[in-house]
Formats: sequence, structure tokens, C-alpha cells
Amino acid sequence: MYDRDSVMFYVKNGQSYIRKTVYDHIVKNKKGAITGDVHHADVPVKFRYNRLKSCLMIPVTEHTKSIWNYIIGTLGIAMALYFLYLVSAFLKFILDLSKGLSFTAKNIQRLKLISFSLLAYIPIVLLLNLVMRFIFRSYFTDDVIINPEIWEGWWKVIGVGIVFLLLFRAFKQGKELKDEQELTV
Repeated sequence: MYDRDSVMFYVKNGQSYIRKTVYDHIVKNKKGAITGDVHHADVPVKFRYNRLKSCLMIPVTEHTKSIWNYIIGTLGIAMALYFLYLVSAFLKFILDLSKGLSFTAKNIQRLKLISFSLLAYIPIVLLLNLVMRFIFRSYFTDDVIINPEIWEGWWKVIGVGIVFLLLFRAFKQGKELKDEQELTV
């Protein structure tokens, strides 16, 4: 039996094709075995596939490519700067803790910023992938799916985000208790 999800990309006479396995007359017998007729179908597609980088290449003009390079480069630089900002916020938090300034409004804001940034990362990546799929939908067939490697480390980011969210909640409650203590004295 062939793999149901197996597709093969190839180019013939300058036209790109996906060769996929198609099942006709699938029957499941009493023992649970699946039988049926299998053949291959060649579906013409508008994109190319880069085996070295494992990515789709969509034909665009040089102008469009340069615009996308500018947008992606700008977003990459902005994300790198934001990441450095988050690291500096965490280092300032650690520095304040070492000075004994635990339950301050700035520390609570830093923890909140870090936790919400980490928790927002996964939905933003998903949204960007869906937007790209929507923009280039005319190039894709049903056989093109979002690369599952994107989600390999998602649980780590979510886990760290939850830890920072719990720290934020604990420090917020600690500040409230500290403020009450100072008012009663």
C-alpha cells in the first residue's frame, strides 16, 4: 500500500508537477484490511520546490522579491531588537532582585511584558503562516501544508511563558501584600 500523503515534485518541459497517489474504490474488509485500486496522478502547479532548502519557490517579479526582502529584513531586525529588549528587561529584573527591590511596579511590569510576549509568539507565527498561505493561495494545491517543523519547540516557548506568567501573578500578589503591610504600620 502506498503512503496516502506521499507526493513527489518534479519539473517536465519547464512545467512543475506534483505526482500524488490516488486511491479508487477503497474497501475495508471484515478483518480491517484496506484494499483498492491505486494510481498516480500528475497535477500541474505554479510553484517550484527547492530540495536543498526544503521550501516552495513562488514565481514573482524582481520588484516584488525586493519588496518582500525589505519587509522580511525589517521584521527580522525588529524582532531581534525586541528580543534584546526582553532580555534587558529580564536582566534588570534580576538586578533589582539582587538589590532587594523585589516587589516593585517596574518588576511586575517587566514580568508581565515577558510573559505576554512569550505567550503571544506562537499565535503570531501561526497567523503569519496563515496570512502567507492566504496571499499565495492561488499557487497552492491541497497537497501543500504548513511545515510541521515550525511547531517542534512551541511547548518550550509556551512553558517558559507560563512560568513568567506565574511569576508575574506571584509578584503582583506579593506587592499587594507589601503595600497592605506598609499601610498597617
